[in-house]
Amino acid sequence: MQSFCQAMLQQEPYEEQQAFRDTAKAGDWRRFLFSYHDRLNRKPYIFGCLAAGMVGTAASAMLDAIWFPVNLIVAFPVLILCVVACACLTIRRFHDLNRSGWLYFLTFIPLLNIILGFYLVFVRGTCGMNRYGPDPLENR
Repeated sequence: MQSFCQAMLQQEPYEEQQAFRDTAKAGDWRRFLFSYHDRLNRKPYIFGCLAAGMVGTAASAMLDAIWFPVNLIVAFPVLILCVVACACLTIRRFHDLNRSGWLYFLTFIPLLNIILGFYLVFVRGTCGMNRYGPDPLENR
């Protein structure tokens, strides 16, 4: 197997985006959003959190706009699912950085959550196998 650095030199420009689309087409979205056992590289993490954030924002707007019993039945569970999806994505991103998923709870601390957000988005994951599984970029 080749390392991430070698793969980046040989990679086609849109190969990573195509692999992300293939995962979505395969109907593996539940595993993508709600699993916390694997590793997740930066781009799917960003897209997944943005998608969950947009759905969560729409659900939150519904909580304000619709009569209370309806939004309690529809929008609140959707909002909870979005929070759980972001938590799972963040845990898998920490796994890609060879860090424990328990660090997710540090994102609840003001100002530290901003630093951790930049860390999760801008720091490249560990090359090759780590204690949480194989490199997600190696099999491309």
